[in-house]
Amino acid sequence: MKSPVPGWKSWLRKSETIRSVSQKTAAADIVGYIRRMNEIQADARRSRDPLVKTRSFWRMEKLSAELLKRGEADVAFQDPRLVAEVRPIAHCGMGIGAVEKLGFQREELLAVIDRVAEIDYKMFAYESIGAMLGVYEPGPFLRLARGLDAIGLIPMVPLQRPRLEPFLERFSSLERRLLAHGFGRLLYFRNNSVEAAIRAARRSPLDFASCVRGIAFAFSMVNCRDVRPVMSHCYQPVDGPTAVAFEAGLVYALVFWEWMSPGFLDLYATSDPILRNRWQAARTEIEESRRLGFPQAFDLRLPIGHNN
Repeated sequence: MKSPVPGWKSWLRKSETIRSVSQKTAAADIVGYIRRMNEIQADARRSRDPLVKTRSFWRMEKLSAELLKRGEADVAFQDPRLVAEVRPIAHCGMGIGAVEKLGFQREELLAVIDRVAEIDYKMFAYESIGAMLGVYEPGPFLRLARGLDAIGLIPMVPLQRPRLEPFLERFSSLERRLLAHGFGRLLYFRNNSVEAAIRAARRSPLDFASCVRGIAFAFSMVNCRDVRPVMSHCYQPVDGPTAVAFEAGLVYALVFWEWMSPGFLDLYATSDPILRNRWQAARTEIEESRRLGFPQAFDLRLPIGHNN
């Protein structure tokens, strides 16, 4: 699968992303948290720069994780003052904060998510639990992260990841698919290329298609400065199921940007047939999400080409 982004550039961007995600954030009470989340979203919407929009995700995710870890989140995520555009990424941060606070204790994680989450967005938190499984997957990536933590470059909570198979058995099929999507996001960071990440997904006990969607989503976000080349590229040759899953991950990245920053898709309207098909699939999905009041967590409600 040939990428439109050179490998060295993707590697540098992954490093930049890790540094950005790891930056410390000032503590805020619930009122301050809601104000800052809404302000970040408003600034992102005003900007035409996809990097500004994407970094806004990381900032909001970090704020939300820190709020939960401090034990001040019982009503914040359901507060009507928190605009709908930030709720998906807020719940992603919730999942990260829950793991950092409680470890990989399933019952405790589910209890806190059930207590503080808004029901329509709860599944976004599960996806981030999967990402944390990927962060703490034994191997060179974890050793590097812990080394950087030891010298004070990035913070790492000392956690022991459980064995995947018994841990996954206690989740529903939907929850496992979301865990796999989050795990797939980290596979992109842990491997040198998209192809290597997909090979790693095949070896994983998690749902393969969901992992591939997560890989495509992370690839899109990390390379947000190249939205047009990324979304105009034909990712071949791959087998049919892999291609379908990767395509869905690309389209969902467009949906995620558009939900948080309405008008994002308008920046990339085009006659290019490949980008146009993905753009239209994202437009159809976002219209359905707005009709229902919330986006589906890291999956498409409507098949690609539904209205084509």
